[in-house]
Amino acid sequence: MQSSCGKRVSFLIGGLLVALPVIPIVAAAQTPGINPCPRIYYEEPFNSTRRVPQGCPPNAATLQETGQSPATSAPVPGQIFPGTAPEQAPLPETVQSPSAFVTPINGTVSIELINNTNTNVTYEVLGVTDQRSLVGGSQVTLQGLQVPVNMTFVRPDGGFVTVTPRQIAPGVLEVTLVEAVDVDAGQGALNIQRDGGVFLS
Repeated sequence: MQSSCGKRVSFLIGGLLVALPVIPIVAAAQTPGINPCPRIYYEEPFNSTRRVPQGCPPNAATLQETGQSPATSAPVPGQIFPGTAPEQAPLPETVQSPSAFVTPINGTVSIELINNTNTNVTYEVLGVTDQRSLVGGSQVTLQGLQVPVNMTFVRPDGGFVTVTPRQIAPGVLEVTLVEAVDVDAGQGALNIQRDGGVFLS
């Protein structure tokens, strides 16, 4: 009787010893892989303001800090880094046609901003100017803006504006702001791409 009891104990202990190492392996297999080089480090504003983690391809901020030229070693658009998915082109039904075109001169444009509303409009060229206020019925010219340009518009009363862009000369875009009649007609942002395409949202 003692021998059968001893066999049960050794079988139980042997089974327990075999099962214990399997538990950490299974737990480790379920842990998702962490991308050591997230794509956000290669997109603005992080590309020029944040260093990449050690072991990742350098971005503009890392190169600037180490004294290298970002123009020669910056990641190539479309380059795929370990653990990142390639960029997917938007579906045809989501592609927006440009609202206007402006021909950049040496990579720069000027914007003549005209406020035809009856109230102040706060505007900002992201990364270039702080928020500025343009009085209703007035205009301002912003010169030498490096493309791409991202600009926002906000009315202090929470109302919306309709933005109408048109090229009036090579390198010069006239942007007229009027009060929007409804929420769906309002826009709050303007984007000028490197090729001169002007998009509103």
